[in-house]
Amino acid sequence: MNTFFDSPGLRRMDEGLMLFVQDRCRNRISNPLMILMTHLGGGVIWCCQAGYYCFFKASRPLGICCYVSSLAAWLISSQLLKRLFGRPRVYATMEQVVPLVRRPQDLAFPSAHAADAFSVAILILLERPGKEGAIAMILALLTAYSRIHVGVHYLTDVIGGGIFGTFCALVTRALLL
Repeated sequence: MNTFFDSPGLRRMDEGLMLFVQDRCRNRISNPLMILMTHLGGGVIWCCQAGYYCFFKASRPLGICCYVSSLAAWLISSQLLKRLFGRPRVYATMEQVVPLVRRPQDLAFPSAHAADAFSVAILILLERPGKEGAIAMILALLTAYSRIHVGVHYLTDVIGGGIFGTFCALVTRALLL
């Protein structure tokens, strides 16, 4: 069965970028930073940020919204969408890719890390524009890039996760804020 991911042009782009990152962007400085970012960006940063907002009465609705959006993004992307799309991880299809972290055993599309990061960062950007929003977006982008850098996702996986996370943020904001 042909899927969207079987498109030759898309496959060339995804594989070319993966090899570029592995061959040209990995080094003794970026590798530990991206490994740390991929671990922190998998929920730690976003849960701490939501908890911070919940601590103060004035920002509590935003904190609750961040938790709900994050949970929805993670659950739906990791438990439903990955199974629906069935895309294997990059290291399963490109044997020359060497992951820098333990190999996740689930499927690849969409990136749950990116979905989670964008589900909270977009809320912060919309509710706290300026420095707070900009920092949240930078952290979300770093989280998404870190998944490519450590060798567990293609670019299209993190784009899909970012789009889905943005959708979760917008729906949650419309319902709760």
